[in-house]
Amino acid sequence: MTQTSCSVAFGLFALELKADARFSAAAEWSALSSASDLQDGNVNMRPYATYEPDFWLLDGNYKFLPENDGVHVGLVSAEITDAAGEFTNNPILEIDFSHPQTIDGVSFRFSPFTGDYASELKIEYRNSSMDIIRIERYYPDGVEWSTNEAVSGVKRIVVSFFGTNRPHRYLRVQSVDFGELVWFEQDAVRSATVVEECDPLSGELRANTLDLSLWSDDARFSILDPEGDYADLRERQPLAVYETVDNTRRFIGQYFLSTWENRSEQEIEFSCTDLIGLMGQVSCRGGLWAAPGVAVEELLDDLLTPASIPYELDETLEGAMLIGWIPAGTLREALQQIAFAIGASVDTSRAWSVRITPMLMAATEDATAHITRAQKGAQQSVSLLSRITGVEVTAHSYLAGTQTRELLDETLAAGTHEVLFDRPMHSLSATGATITESGANYAVLTVASEGAVTLEGDEYIDTRKVVSIEAPYVATSLKSIVRVSDATLVHPGNVNAITQRVYDYYQQRYRQKLRLFAPEVAVGQVVTVDTLYHRQIRALIEKMSLDLTRGMIADAEMTGVAV
Repeated sequence: MTQTSCSVAFGLFALELKADARFSAAAEWSALSSASDLQDGNVNMRPYATYEPDFWLLDGNYKFLPENDGVHVGLVSAEITDAAGEFTNNPILEIDFSHPQTIDGVSFRFSPFTGDYASELKIEYRNSSMDIIRIERYYPDGVEWSTNEAVSGVKRIVVSFFGTNRPHRYLRVQSVDFGELVWFEQDAVRSATVVEECDPLSGELRANTLDLSLWSDDARFSILDPEGDYADLRERQPLAVYETVDNTRRFIGQYFLSTWENRSEQEIEFSCTDLIGLMGQVSCRGGLWAAPGVAVEELLDDLLTPASIPYELDETLEGAMLIGWIPAGTLREALQQIAFAIGASVDTSRAWSVRITPMLMAATEDATAHITRAQKGAQQSVSLLSRITGVEVTAHSYLAGTQTRELLDETLAAGTHEVLFDRPMHSLSATGATITESGANYAVLTVASEGAVTLEGDEYIDTRKVVSIEAPYVATSLKSIVRVSDATLVHPGNVNAITQRVYDYYQQRYRQKLRLFAPEVAVGQVVTVDTLYHRQIRALIEKMSLDLTRGMIADAEMTGVAV
């Protein structure tokens, strides 16, 4: 029977550091090793038989390594230590950050099941110039150990391991964290429900959510203590959620506090959102880009990096040029416009960052997993979605016009004021104030002394063109048309491809709902499903509701085509 448990980690800036860190196994690690396991937190903690002397207990707990490549064991040294517990060639781990960080300490988890750990290690802390700012030797005394030392200005950490606490052992490193983490595990997690969603078309950006009920006697988590951990959670400190399935820990995602409620001094309830939900709270001025446009990677860097939103752009999307207008609003709205225009899907499930990947279409993609009848619950449903008989997409062309519009006529106090526009403007002019910064959607005014201020500008003209696709041989006059008119990065150069993409998506009419138990599949994945009447559906998973405390029960919804 599958054994599962949920754990939640919270740390003062520790998880932000973990999300920013990039791990690399620099030297002397076995082929089983994967530095990405340290990044993701997906580690199989069961003991494997690796033929070290006096290591393999014949108690049934030690397993043979599987033949496939799906083993997540963190880092395992390439050689065993000698009779003195020392390496001939020292394993080296490197950790890089995107910018200099302040580290409160480096924490290691070695091999809890076997009691093996590094007996000696050296840590070099380097700055942006790769000069050593501090170097220390340490002598760990357990399978979970931390330096507990703060270092500032760290751009790279180099860890060299010299030996193990027992002779003739491989070194195993299952996790590396930064600073102090507070863990809620086992019975401390009373309930945890995660809802993961994605819209393949990016007609909207759907945020993942976490509802969490915890039990804690720790006074730091008092909702009435403005200086406690509650205050730090309010300041965008993330919670990291994991699920352990048969001794394999899986990273579910990171979430940010939306609401907190204490039902008693020990019972805590959190409602949380992911990075996409967080972006809905961050303002964005948007902008307007004329031909030849702006490269998507350049625009994303301009928008997301200043807001400290980590993201990964699939390399196949790099170089896509964006032409048109993004209205002033939120980062979430701006990213939705970008993703829709370039044919990308946006998701944060099982990741530390926002992933921007090419849209997948179940009708044309190969499935990467097969869900059999034995893997599903007894209850399932298949529905046939309403037929979409046509699609109409509006292309926008923005030309500088000469129609002048009054944008502001108010009495303003001395100081700096920002004015946002509901349409793109150019050739701005002000009286009673100085325009110190401006764009198509905004102007920053500096007022020397209180008085009347007016702001005027000329409008851009939005010339629109509608492109449509209709299904052939529609035998009814009652047609169901999907209309897209407010995608303002759609222009005459990309409207045909976008219209075809929208039409093709809505021709996938089968909606499969089913229940899975501790599934390995995830949102955004194309799968083949054994369904009713001994038939199969190939579909993309668009939603999963995960009950992490009752066996990782997942209610999934997917859309696709009959095979």
